[in-house]
Amino acid sequence: MRSLLPILVILAPASYGQQGRGTILGSVTDATGAAIVGANVSIVNAGTGATFNTQSLADGFYTAPGLAVGRYSITVEQAGFKKAVRAGVALEVDQRARVDFRLEIGAVTESLEVIGEASLVDTSTATVGKVVENRRLSDLPLNGRNTFALVIMTPGVRSNAGPTASGFADRGIELSSVSINGGPSALNSYLIDGGTNNHAYFADINSNPTVDAVEEFKVQSNTMSAEYGFTAGGVVNVVTKSGTNTPHGNLYEFLRNDKFDARNTFAVTRPTFRYNQFGGTLGGPLYVPKVYDGRNRTFFFFNYEEWRYVRNVNPILSVPTPEQREGDFSRLRDSAGRLIPIYDPATTRANPSGAGFVRDLFAGNVIPKNRLDPVSLNLMPFYPLPNRQPTDPFTNANNYIGNNKENRTMQQYTPKLEHRISAKNAIFGRYIYYAHATDGGAGGGDLPDPVVRQRFDNLETRNFILSDTHTFTPRLLNEFRLSIARHHFPFVAAHYGGNWPRKLGLPESVPNTTMPRPVNGLPGFRTGTSGVRGTLTWQFFEMATYIRGSHTMKYGSDVRLQRGNNFQETQPSGTYQFPASLTGNPQSPAGTGSAVATFLLGAVGSAAADTYLGQAQHGYSFSFFVQD
Repeated sequence: MRSLLPILVILAPASYGQQGRGTILGSVTDATGAAIVGANVSIVNAGTGATFNTQSLADGFYTAPGLAVGRYSITVEQAGFKKAVRAGVALEVDQRARVDFRLEIGAVTESLEVIGEASLVDTSTATVGKVVENRRLSDLPLNGRNTFALVIMTPGVRSNAGPTASGFADRGIELSSVSINGGPSALNSYLIDGGTNNHAYFADINSNPTVDAVEEFKVQSNTMSAEYGFTAGGVVNVVTKSGTNTPHGNLYEFLRNDKFDARNTFAVTRPTFRYNQFGGTLGGPLYVPKVYDGRNRTFFFFNYEEWRYVRNVNPILSVPTPEQREGDFSRLRDSAGRLIPIYDPATTRANPSGAGFVRDLFAGNVIPKNRLDPVSLNLMPFYPLPNRQPTDPFTNANNYIGNNKENRTMQQYTPKLEHRISAKNAIFGRYIYYAHATDGGAGGGDLPDPVVRQRFDNLETRNFILSDTHTFTPRLLNEFRLSIARHHFPFVAAHYGGNWPRKLGLPESVPNTTMPRPVNGLPGFRTGTSGVRGTLTWQFFEMATYIRGSHTMKYGSDVRLQRGNNFQETQPSGTYQFPASLTGNPQSPAGTGSAVATFLLGAVGSAAADTYLGQAQHGYSFSFFVQD
């Protein structure tokens, strides 16, 4: 699959914010409101000391595009006027924050300083969006502590998956199923620090950054700046944390434990539940005593997080009695206590006295031992014996309670390094690695034997970005980004490759790959789906921003190379149907026959085996944009 996107030219309301960044702009006037031309404007990042210098233009306006998210101090100086300082200016992702200055006559050595943290209103873009900052990410109750679970806090965002435990959204499927301002579900663009974070095969999230690694995120919709593409709905724009001149870090753990839970009134014990989510962060200047002092120049940030999850579930099932396992259905009753007769399918013949067919009953409702199918007898041990009083003494319903265990583990780390090469050139690199492993023990099936219950999922995702921002002049800025999003997801049923068809006695014609799946009225085996999915996206993005008078022009390109593979097998050794009708009365089937009896006889009603050839796709897209 190859695609070529046409050139995109947009004339839209001015929007100077860059992906993962923001813009500070405003006017410089005197006490009468007249524009002051050539005033020196210095914008300093309070955390890193990074400085952007510019001047007010003929109309008195200044613009500072491509600034990192954070807090800033702005100083304005002009001969004949007092120096003006505005501190505590908070800049959010994709924000066009306006800060105006009215200078008073006086000496430059005099100054008027304003310190405040009031929210700055973006009044000059048509983009609709909501910023969720780290304080809310950290403070709000969030089961699983997944950043993207809070996307639905934004007005206009609707989840199409319903409530989910965010920590367990293994591949981002549930969290990606959102509609933004009525747009299509799961067709949104996800960015981390300006780089793509979309799965190349599906339309869902590739990597889930941890809460403690995220500075803030913004959900954007409506008329967005031209560089935002690859979406039929909205954009979720995430910015990760950075190091500052002040070292900072934290350690944390969030836990849930059955020791803190009350026992269910009808349960004998509390089921095991252990959930530990722990980690830490560290950030600051890169400093090596007597070797390198990176204050105001080189900064690092690192986050590590891990969670471990163990739970037991207690499914209540209906399983065959010891007598039924040997073919004795003499006590098989319906809920009214009536005997359910079992007929011999081998005696099926045309009705000599009318239409249809007839069969003979098994004597005493017992199948002779020499008629029991050896493959079915080999499968029967995977079904547990009854261990509790049934809820219905006639049908023996709900005569077993299980105690199945599931294990999950997750590790994730996020290193980030930023360096100011000069006052005009800055680079940064960031990497996210995520690994999630589960045996699917409590969620894949109800039977106790792990061979027919578990599937081992080992998901790995990676997200990398390298960005270079160069300020040639206060009016010309260029940013280049290389980003990579990779997804690797092998999933293997516990019985895959275990030679089970031969062990059970199935013929050579049955592929010797997975456990065969009987459909016989008993609790089902775990699906035999096994395989691997993998995707890879390379993104090359470059954008130049040029300011001329009242115009802020953008020129750029977004080139993406994508690959997606999906190789999987679903029940390659077959699904076998054992309908109760094959041991029922053909003339009057109601209240007769048993799927378990049909299974013990090996009377297959139908069978199917899937063959999957796999998919390998690759595509290229070349996008160009111009905006004024």
